[in-house]
Amino acid sequence: MRALGGKRWKTSARRRAETDKGWQLIKVSLEDAERKLACNGLVLDENTILIAAELPELANELAKAGQTAVTTPFSAVYWQGGAFRCWHHPLVRESTLS
Repeated sequence: MRALGGKRWKTSARRRAETDKGWQLIKVSLEDAERKLACNGLVLDENTILIAAELPELANELAKAGQTAVTTPFSAVYWQGGAFRCWHHPLVRESTLS
């Protein structure tokens, strides 16, 4: 059990994500997460995500999970902080999910 924001959780965030939403978690290296902001992609729809071309391992893992990873070079902006999720204007889209 872990305290989080004054609340106690009986299960980890990983367990909640997997059980509550049916999500599959994909591991990324610490270096990719910190230096290439691998966890900061732009989700375009329920099957497609925009990520940096400098993350081929992540693109392969996403493909194995049935997702389409659209890649583009992005290394020139890492030093400024943020990646796709932080660098776009809000998208207006209609969801077909319930």
